[in-house]
Amino acid sequence: MGGIGAFLVGFVVLGAVFCVVERRWPARTPTPLLQRRRLLDLAYWTLGQTAGKWIAEGVTWVALLGAVLLLRIPLHDFDTWMANRSFFGHLPWLLQVPLALLIFDFLGYWQHRLMHGTRLFRLHAIHHSARSLDWLSAARNHPLAEAFGRVWSIVPILYLGIDPRIVAPLVPFIGLWGLFLHANVGFRLHALRYIVATPHFHRWHHAAERGALGKNFAGLFPVWDLLFGTFYLPERRPMFFGLIEDDPEERLPETFVGQMLYPFRKRRTAAMASASKTGYSPTA
Repeated sequence: MGGIGAFLVGFVVLGAVFCVVERRWPARTPTPLLQRRRLLDLAYWTLGQTAGKWIAEGVTWVALLGAVLLLRIPLHDFDTWMANRSFFGHLPWLLQVPLALLIFDFLGYWQHRLMHGTRLFRLHAIHHSARSLDWLSAARNHPLAEAFGRVWSIVPILYLGIDPRIVAPLVPFIGLWGLFLHANVGFRLHALRYIVATPHFHRWHHAAERGALGKNFAGLFPVWDLLFGTFYLPERRPMFFGLIEDDPEERLPETFVGQMLYPFRKRRTAAMASASKTGYSPTA
């Protein structure tokens, strides 16, 4: 089965599973499939997951090639280089895997937080554009934001001497967990709220409330938010999602092409200079 065929099968299977879960335990009334905002989500799942992925992978490989040259990694004798790089290679796999997962998530936390605090937010703003949060909206990502995230994680892992072949099998799991975090589900998993990231935890990251801005950056382990003061988890559910756009001139386009070009558009004001401004104002 070709890549496109596998993608379609995977999409249908995921859709069937999440549709059942989101309708059985909804946090909010599900968004109809034929709404305009839903068509934009579908565009990200088709064009974004094909052409967008190719762009992200191309940029990532170019950046990794530069890292290989900078770190002087001998690709012809990669295993020896990794073995001499750190103590990771001498640990049992049962220790290497969870340790790699912790480091990967720690890097992801700071990558996510960095994108909320610099001009990189113009790339990340696309992910926060969804005003209805569910598993489909998780695909809203700019390919350059994806490339930045990959390079941010992979280069330090190489530098630390963690074999990327250990991390690679974890990537599908992390991707599926990311879909789950965005799912429109109302159950809380109270016993796990300080241990693993949950949909309720991540919905507050997308919330359109000033008090929630710049909170809950972790993708797997909320311990990073607890340690660095960004944990936020009220018992109630957030009411609105999206972007707080204080200046109409900076409003994010509502088309796929417009959002792809948005990060390169000349900024007329400093209204979105701070990436802590995430949320949607219902009065805007």
